[in-house]
Amino acid sequence: HYDFSGFLERWNIKDDSIASGKHKQMLSMTRELTDEHRDIIKDYIDESFLRFKQIVKQGRPVFRDGTKHITDKATDTDLATGKMFSAQKAKEYQLIDKIGFLDEALDRAAALANLQPQNVRIVQYKKPTSLLNLTGLAQQQATGNRLQTLLELAAPRAYYLTTSLPVLITATGMEPLGDQ
Repeated sequence: HYDFSGFLERWNIKDDSIASGKHKQMLSMTRELTDEHRDIIKDYIDESFLRFKQIVKQGRPVFRDGTKHITDKATDTDLATGKMFSAQKAKEYQLIDKIGFLDEALDRAAALANLQPQNVRIVQYKKPTSLLNLTGLAQQQATGNRLQTLLELAAPRAYYLTTSLPVLITATGMEPLGDQ
């Protein structure tokens, strides 16, 4: 959590935000993080981490040993520590099956769902075009874009990579396929 409240106070800048609830501005960079909010965030992180470990254990048979730990059996190394692994290390630790690209992963997902690749439509969400993009002012706002990126990086997000089948949509309809 970035806390700019001291900077704002030093320059006599006031945050006059209006919020609809006491937790709405919990991650605001203009306020010091309270102990209550720190506990809420810690609970969220712990819950997300537990869910992540459950997904890994469910999707990777080598880790279905009845323990709460995700450990490399050869080295007795705890793998669920938040550490990032290179693709090669992830393969060595059996966290992934193969090193490849997105297109290969999509083809594999279609094969696991017994679908022909030509019968699968992949839906990718993109950021909507803004008025600045349409007027060409987006290039002039590069500094603002850097600030926006910094602000987006400051907010925690949970991401899961899983070997279970992602939702696939057929080319002829909108019904999801596979287990959800």
